[in-house]
Formats: sequence, C-alpha cells, structure tokens
Amino acid sequence: MRIHIIHNPKAGRLLGNIGEDLALALLHHGHSVSYYATKGSMNAAEEAKRQCDLGQVDLLLAIGGDGTLNEVVNGIMMSENKLPLAPFAGGTSNDFCSYLKIPTNPEDYAEFLTNKAQARPIDIGLVGDRYFINVVAAGMLSEVAHKTGAQLKSILGSFAYYVEGLKEIVSSDLYKEIEIESQDYHYKGKYVVFLVSNSHTIGGFKNLAPDASINDGYLNALLIKKAPFRNLLEIATQLDSGDHVDNKYVDYFTTKNLCISTNSHMDVDGEELDYKKSNVQAISKAICCYY
Repeated sequence: MRIHIIHNPKAGRLLGNIGEDLALALLHHGHSVSYYATKGSMNAAEEAKRQCDLGQVDLLLAIGGDGTLNEVVNGIMMSENKLPLAPFAGGTSNDFCSYLKIPTNPEDYAEFLTNKAQARPIDIGLVGDRYFINVVAAGMLSEVAHKTGAQLKSILGSFAYYVEGLKEIVSSDLYKEIEIESQDYHYKGKYVVFLVSNSHTIGGFKNLAPDASINDGYLNALLIKKAPFRNLLEIATQLDSGDHVDNKYVDYFTTKNLCISTNSHMDVDGEELDYKKSNVQAISKAICCYY
C-alpha cells in the first residue's frame, strides 16, 4: 500500500524516532511510505485534507495522541475524497488506539497493518463544527486536561491526569453547571463530569462508557451529578468495572443528537473547544479505519 504518515513529533512522551522506526518497519513489509511531521495547531488537519484531495496514497497513518488523531479526522472530513485512517499511538493519551487494541511497537504494528487489519467503516461525532473520533467532555475531566502541564504529561504519561484529578477533587470549584437536552432526556443542574463518547475508553479508563461502539450509529452520554463526597469516591471505585453506570448519581444513555450548555471547559478528544454551548451529533459510518 501507499501509506502517508502524519506525525506529531511533539505529542506526549519522548518516544525517540518513533516516526522513523514505523516508516522503516512498513518499508520492510513492502509498503510505499511518505512522511510528514506537523509543525503547529491544526497542521495535521491541513495535511490530511491535502493528501485526500491529491488522492495519491491509499491511507493516512496518524502518529500522535488523541488530539493529533482528531485533527487528521477533521482533515479527512473536509475532503470529498475521504482516505482511510490508520491510527498509531504516539502521545500521552491514546484512548482510541487503546480501545482498538492497536499494537504499540512499530514492528508489531507493521505486521498487524499488513496482515491482520482491515478497513472498516466507523462512526464519528460532530460538536458544533468540529468532528471527533472518541469523546467530547466537560467538567472535571476537561478541567484536568487543561490544567495538566505539557512537561508533566511528557514525563508521567496518563498518570499525569490522575495527579491533576486528585488536585481537582479537593478544590472548591469541583461542581459546575450544565444543561443537557436530547429527544428523551433533560437535565439542568450541578455536575462533576459529563461526556459524550464514541468508544468505551476515555481518560485511560477502559469501561467509562461500557457498551459504547464505533459502529452502532449512536453516541453514549455519561453524566456524574453533584453528590456527597463519599458517593463520588464510591463512583470512582466503580469506574474500572463499569458498575458506575448503575449508581443513582450517574445518568447513562445513548443518543444520536443532544445539546450541551455549561459554565465549564469543554474539550474534544482532549483539545479545548472555544464554546460552552453546542449541539452534538453522531455521524454513522463517516470514515474507514484500519483495525
């Protein structure tokens, strides 16, 4: 295959020459490889659109964190010629790659892409005018993402988010205001975390949205409402198992469309959004992804 790598070399932990290593591994498996290193914000989106418009390669391989993957997806969606996507983890947070169980070693990945992976249609989401592949979040999850320093992320990886999370829990501004409205659901009040997810892996947790699927045509919404501290601790202990969705302070539902309004930060695939009120919708089978 003709593979074009879009690599964010500044994403996450210091992974050495991960882009070069992956390119060499793919060449050894008989692929034709071209390479592009991003230089700034939305550069990956611009390059993805350019390659889609040119139509001279067979797929786009995104190396980076969830934010880099988000940019590549947005670039693909801006083009009429939507090339298939192949994600490879290369950042602090790689939730979508974790969800797909993508190999993290370059040689293993080259073998996987060559002999096992298939291009399959997947759903994505749209919040305002920004597409997302994994999650839109508001509240503590989003606040933590914005308060975690880049240097701390690079050194500690996803553990950095838990460090900031503990600090956020004991802060005085834990509870935010939100209004959520969909065809079958309405809530207005205080909350801790709200997210709309395409996969079940968010923030390093494997079962935050337990039955979420990237090919069912729906998004999964999760709201953790204001609760006594002891109940929040109980919810925290249930996150790994997915039992939190049955907690009385948690609302969990599937949706194709909803509206969010909040006084908190919102982010899309870990990157900050400029607005605090927006419509969110599922887009069924929007792109093809190799996994």
